[in-house]
Amino acid sequence: MRKILLVAVAVAMLTVGIAGIAAAKTFVCQTVPCEGTNNPDQIGERNGRSQDIIRANGGDDFVNADRASRDADRVQGNNGDDVLDVGDGDVRDHVSGGPGFDTCIVDVSSGSSGLNIDGLRSCEDPRASDESEGSNGQSSSTTTEGLRPLTAEELAAAEANYR
Repeated sequence: MRKILLVAVAVAMLTVGIAGIAAAKTFVCQTVPCEGTNNPDQIGERNGRSQDIIRANGGDDFVNADRASRDADRVQGNNGDDVLDVGDGDVRDHVSGGPGFDTCIVDVSSGSSGLNIDGLRSCEDPRASDESEGSNGQSSSTTTEGLRPLTAEELAAAEANYR
């Protein structure tokens, strides 16, 4: 009887483990808003100049909203240690990390009108492309290679731009 119970518990634990892995997704958003799962997801924005609203939800997620420039994306990481990339070459996006340790990749540009930057909130590791004028969608990596930390001035401007 004990052996049967142990086998049943092992099968139940294996089933739960496999179901959790299967529930994680890699996908490109098709709807607004676009919702991730509570598992580690890889989420991409839609093509074109559409505004995307992406909510990663739970898990350690990677959100790539750097494919389309001249849009105004809103990305929320929520729970988990997320990488949220809105470095698409414009300064119209807004990104919010949420609970966990989040890396947020934003665009920074400066010109005659001063410092311009995407809106940013609740991000423990704010980053920008080494090319401070924006990366035009080329930073899609889950590492921070080719990225630099935001300066104190850039961080203050990004937090002031979040709305």
